[in-house]
Amino acid sequence: MAPANPPAVAPINRLTTPDRVADAIRSAILRGQIPPSTPLREVALASRLGVSRHTAREAFRLLAKEGILEHLAFRGVVVRRLTATDVADIYRVRRMLEVQGIEASRAASSEAIDRLAEAATRFDRAVPGEDWRSAFEADLDLHVGLVDLLGSPRLTAFATGLLRELRLAHFLQKEVDTAGYRRSRTRHRAIVRHVSRGERTAAQEALLAHLAESEALLRRGLGETAGPSASLRRKRAS
Repeated sequence: MAPANPPAVAPINRLTTPDRVADAIRSAILRGQIPPSTPLREVALASRLGVSRHTAREAFRLLAKEGILEHLAFRGVVVRRLTATDVADIYRVRRMLEVQGIEASRAASSEAIDRLAEAATRFDRAVPGEDWRSAFEADLDLHVGLVDLLGSPRLTAFATGLLRELRLAHFLQKEVDTAGYRRSRTRHRAIVRHVSRGERTAAQEALLAHLAESEALLRRGLGETAGPSASLRRKRAS
């Protein structure tokens, strides 16, 4: 029997003010309106958005946890600038997750496969017009869709964060979008075609070739081609 006077419980606020502020900052960064290495001033941002400094600080904390912002000594909070080492690490994790997603595709529903094909189609439509924002979102949906085949909401959310973090690297080199995304159209179609036919080994091979090509292009654009080993050589030489 329910108590006559149930204890007062605060209603669940599914999207708090810091969440909304973080969303606004994240969107501006992912649209390229706030480039990497830009300092974000807590007082100025709070004043502009009409929120408290505490709220702005909490939003910064959320975005730092996502890897979008970082705290630097003597500079405060800045938009993170990815290095070639960061990119290599992200791609290492992507290979593990997306390859396993393709392996799990044997049990995938037709709706899940259709979502992959739909993302590839949106990507195809966005690239010729150089609509890189739409192309990136379609690319994200396709690759996260592969991870989603594993059936783990936590891994899907993790993969989404990884790919959005990777977007920071694209801001430094618009030519990467032009060159890489044009090649990716063929790669995406091959991956989806193999998955839809149940050709998992061929799909994995196509995926790995695609990721290797994309990673190399991004890292070259960042001015480093060998990732961690290059950094290690520089340290030994100094």
